Amino acid sequence: EYAFAYSQPNNGSGKVNINALGSPSVKIAIIDTGEDTLHPDLAGKVTYEHCFITDNNSVESTSIYSTDPDGHGTDVSGIAAASLGNGFGFTGAGGNTAILGYRVFPTPDNGCIIGTPNDQRCGASSTDIASAISDAVAQGANVISMSLGGGVCGTGPNYAPNGDPDPTEGAAIADAIAAGVV
Repeated sequence: EYAFAYSQPNNGSGKVNINALGSPSVKIAIIDTGEDTLHPDLAGKVTYEHCFITDNNSVESTSIYSTDPDGHGTDVSGIAAASLGNGFGFTGAGGNTAILGYRVFPTPDNGCIIGTPNDQRCGASSTDIASAISDAVAQGANVISMSLGGGVCGTGPNYAPNGDPDPTEGAAIADAIAAGVV
């Protein structure tokens, strides 16, 4: 509410910050279930989309096309960057920013039971997530948002010193941080 008010001229505070809601040069990568690019709050904001989904034959898709059969990625994208001033009465936290949309979750099949670790149709592969992180960095993302769940961290011979059992995903995150990506 305050960021929106400060972004508007003549807001009564005597202070105006036209960049309070970001700018189109700021890129937010949403790594999730994809985005509905036709949604009125996202239309024209998704400037790049990519799909990384490994199938049951261990072949990773690298399609430039991303859809959102679940709706979660569209929701997260709206919270981050829904358009402002379009008459819907709300805006995203960064209403003036651009979205880099990523789909890493397959379309769940009817037999998908959440929490089934070996069902590749229920969740995202950490390799696919790492690929999306690396691609977002290469595309110049300023921020990466991942509204994801995961397994339990632990210790022992199968875990890295920080408790992360997945060095591929951990390395992609470390590379993003080293590149200055939040």
